[in-house]
Amino acid sequence: MINNITPFAIDSLGFMALATGSVLVAWSPWQDKFITWLVFASIAFLATWLDFESAVFFVAFLIPPYFAVWWSRSNKGLSSHWALTGIIVWQVAVFVTVKGYAGLESLRFGDQPIVTIGLSYILFRQLHLVIEAASHEALPLTLPRYIVYTLSFWTILAGPIQRYPDFCKGMETIGRPKVDVVLAALHRGINGAFKAFLIAPIFFQPENIILLLEPGITGTDWAVVLYTFPIYLYLNFSGYTDLVISVAELCGMRTMPENFNHPYLARNVQDFWGRWHLSFSHWMRDYVFMPLNVAVHRNLPVRIQGLGLGLTVLVTFILVGVWHGTTVEFLVFGILHGAGVIVVSILGTVLKQMFGRKVKKRIVSHPIWIVVAWFITFHFTCLTFLLINNELEATWQVIVALVK
Repeated sequence: MINNITPFAIDSLGFMALATGSVLVAWSPWQDKFITWLVFASIAFLATWLDFESAVFFVAFLIPPYFAVWWSRSNKGLSSHWALTGIIVWQVAVFVTVKGYAGLESLRFGDQPIVTIGLSYILFRQLHLVIEAASHEALPLTLPRYIVYTLSFWTILAGPIQRYPDFCKGMETIGRPKVDVVLAALHRGINGAFKAFLIAPIFFQPENIILLLEPGITGTDWAVVLYTFPIYLYLNFSGYTDLVISVAELCGMRTMPENFNHPYLARNVQDFWGRWHLSFSHWMRDYVFMPLNVAVHRNLPVRIQGLGLGLTVLVTFILVGVWHGTTVEFLVFGILHGAGVIVVSILGTVLKQMFGRKVKKRIVSHPIWIVVAWFITFHFTCLTFLLINNELEATWQVIVALVK
């Protein structure tokens, strides 16, 4: 970490300076140097976060996938396939070690967000590149492009997780957008700043929710604990996304993926993950759920494919949980959401078998069903979000007391 310089968070003057510089370069006659600028800006951003040891690790973590993909382009065949597979296993193993999962806590690089969170986003981009190496052979993959794609200062802390073809397509349109695009991007960026920095901090979650079991606690206290943190989480995260997409669009990039689609209006858990952190959800669907699902249908007898599908869902959401954090609370969070998706699937199957497809469609479209489904889903989400900042035992005691 650079001495006497505060790490550049998204609400810092440093981040604003880098974002402004990016827009100015994109609008200038030197827009063809935009990638070079982003390399400089991203390294400058990281330098405010990392000490020497962490910087060396980031370099070591960054290089192997690039050279593996580069080598595979000129060495097609079985050896290339095994090399890429080996890189995937290696990167995931290093990630698990450094993140400090159970039994490996001593190897963790502190609690810096740039390490504990940023590394997760870097890994997903790397795995995407390696897995799709054969499909992306026609796309340019220079070292500067790779650095910008994986370490870009505007997406390293909280995404979105952009796919490489979209990144390359976005780089082709860097320049000064039309006036209507500029105005829309500025409007979105201002709204995002208001959400993330002015409105979100109003809401909070007490760190010790076990205090809700103390005498004299009112229904208002319960409501504050249950509802405010989910509101804060959405406003902060979606506001950040709005700012990132706004800066990208001001630079001429129109391919940054959306991350949210009114998630708290979801009618079931599966619908929620089709609205929340979309770039992450789509990554997990494409690279975890779908391959496992294909393997189930190809290798299991028809009579037990339903069980296999359920296990696939559960494995996917366990990975969703442990990707977000290293504690047992995040593991339980993933299991609960996976179980929620399975319950929704079973309920849908039962309704279809009992009433037929058309009647089932009318039932789930009825306003009463919609309201009840939304109410249950929203409160399930709020309750499971308690696990993010609280210990499992305390959360369980509070939920039991709430239900009574």
